[in-house]
Amino acid sequence: RGLYRPRPGWGRFLAQVGAALVVTAAVLWAFDRRFDWIALGGQPLVRAGIVLGIIATAAVAYFATLRLTGLDPRRMLKPAVPGDD
Repeated sequence: RGLYRPRPGWGRFLAQVGAALVVTAAVLWAFDRRFDWIALGGQPLVRAGIVLGIIATAAVAYFATLRLTGLDPRRMLKPAVPGDD
């Protein structure tokens, strides 16, 4: 009935976010294969430090991919202004 009409640009936006998610998943998968998490069970501080480092690296990869694909993550935080396309 035409009640909902998405604005142009949604396909590109989804492709940009999808690319960032694929890169982030690849980073997480690569790090998962590098560490013996069972052996690190006896060293909780080292294990926590590694996990925090991996999370930080994945976040950097995600936002860097968004920027490389032309999406400015800061723009998404601004409130929408009617007529501001």
